[in-house]
Amino acid sequence: MFKNKRNKLKNGTISAIYAKSLRLYSVGGVDENSMSTGKIINLSSNDAERFVLNTLFFSYIYWGPILALSVLIVGIFTLGPAFAAGYVILFGSIPLQFYIGKRFAELRSQVRSVPKPE
Repeated sequence: MFKNKRNKLKNGTISAIYAKSLRLYSVGGVDENSMSTGKIINLSSNDAERFVLNTLFFSYIYWGPILALSVLIVGIFTLGPAFAAGYVILFGSIPLQFYIGKRFAELRSQVRSVPKPE
């Protein structure tokens, strides 16, 4: 279903980036900021590939919560309230994971800014 849309989106993205890059001054120049055609194609195909991957996993946006709720209902009927308690702990840890990820990103940026010893 999404395959045709995915290919149209990928091709449209590549052609739009390539057309825009041809109008830029630094593309065809000879200075150090100029980009070759191969580099432009490489960058645009990498960007377009992200759109392709997004269309592959787009269905999880609406299937994920439905499956999570159905697993919760079946688990409660099968194992009882202990399953619900584990589910609450599982989904309650998500904000902690966001905090830890953000903190590690801050630490990585601090490490990047430290000059290398020579």
